[in-house]
Amino acid sequence: MEYTSKMQSTDEYLNSLIIALKKIKDCNMMEKSTYNNTEMRVIAEIVSANVQGKRIISTELAKTLGVTRSAVSQMVNRMEEKGIIVRVPAANDRKKVYIELTEKTKELYGKEKSRLCERLDKVLALMGREDMEKLLSLTAKFIDCQERLLKENGEKTEC
Repeated sequence: MEYTSKMQSTDEYLNSLIIALKKIKDCNMMEKSTYNNTEMRVIAEIVSANVQGKRIISTELAKTLGVTRSAVSQMVNRMEEKGIIVRVPAANDRKKVYIELTEKTKELYGKEKSRLCERLDKVLALMGREDMEKLLSLTAKFIDCQERLLKENGEKTEC
């Protein structure tokens, strides 16, 4: 798919954006993943929190995933049964329970991340780093604009 820079109506921009996002999703960078999409989203949120030096609880996970606490509880139960995650009680607050990755999951996630980095290296070789930087910069700008509009309208800004 090649994007042309001809002047488009707002409706055409919307259609082009929807098609582009669908094609990105359909590219399936996670093709041979050990985990399903839901599990990967949960794992990614836990890893993201850890990278920021934080630990995550189910209430925060529900908020970031945009689902109910009940839905997260079901996800966590299934993932715990599969040995993907583990619940760890907080030392100073018995009511607080952190959701963490098992050692096996950390290892598998590391392998999958390496595989994805290899794939991305190949994309970068075809696309070029300059275009990737532009893509990331424009995506961040698009998200910032969307968040600003949501905030101005008093809507949730969880982009």
